[in-house]
Amino acid sequence: MADDIQDEASEEITGAPIEGGKVITETTGPGFDELQHHAQTASRITYVLLAVLVFTIALHYGGIMAAHFSGHPQIAVELSRLFEILLPVLSGLLGSALAFYFTQRRS
Repeated sequence: MADDIQDEASEEITGAPIEGGKVITETTGPGFDELQHHAQTASRITYVLLAVLVFTIALHYGGIMAAHFSGHPQIAVELSRLFEILLPVLSGLLGSALAFYFTQRRS
């Protein structure tokens, strides 16, 4: 009964029933692709670790040369010792990241 009154009232105002439209249940926007996100993250980590390794090697050699030419051979020895400790750690991290990056599943 109340629905009939509402329909009549809407017809009197506009002359036709009011359409409410339709509900769209599907999403039309971009979704989250977990495999693509995983691959991008692995790629970024690998490149960052590679950059850290290259920067560390360049900084080491630059520091060794600066210490040698400035007449401080003890500093050069300490830098070499520090590099011998740091290099296996960095190369292990980079090797793990590269192995993961190249052996992961691709879609």
